[in-house]
Amino acid sequence: MLSLNLLPWREQQYQYRRAASKKIFLFIILMACGVNALLNYFLHQREMLAEKHLQQLQQHLQQDRQPLLATSHAAADFSMNKLFAELGNISQKNICFSQLETHENNFIFTGKARSARDLSYFLLNWKGVQLFSDMQVSFIEKENETVIRFGLLAKKQEIK
Repeated sequence: MLSLNLLPWREQQYQYRRAASKKIFLFIILMACGVNALLNYFLHQREMLAEKHLQQLQQHLQQDRQPLLATSHAAADFSMNKLFAELGNISQKNICFSQLETHENNFIFTGKARSARDLSYFLLNWKGVQLFSDMQVSFIEKENETVIRFGLLAKKQEIK
């Protein structure tokens, strides 16, 4: 009877598979690191481009502000900067001003609100009211079921 010892062959096959598995694992790790490095490089480039664009926008904003600040003569009796600052600080989400007109000493505000109650609450709590000597509601119209349009007539505050 013939007997063959396959143990050395099996051991060699096991070592070969183990080495191949290590190579595959190493290749996968290196590929993941490479993809990560490329992704970081790409994102860094995008971030630098976005920062450059932001700087350009800030420069344009500064250039646009310069003439506005130079021509805005801060009159002793009224400051448009204060008015716009107060309009910018409105935190109530149920009020939206859509137009501001000036006629001599009068300001006409038009806008939209969800209800007359929201408009009343806004007018009672808005700090910008102190910039005017008199403020009246000129009209309230129902635009649809959830929105009303309103107009406010305000007179410039006279400083004594």
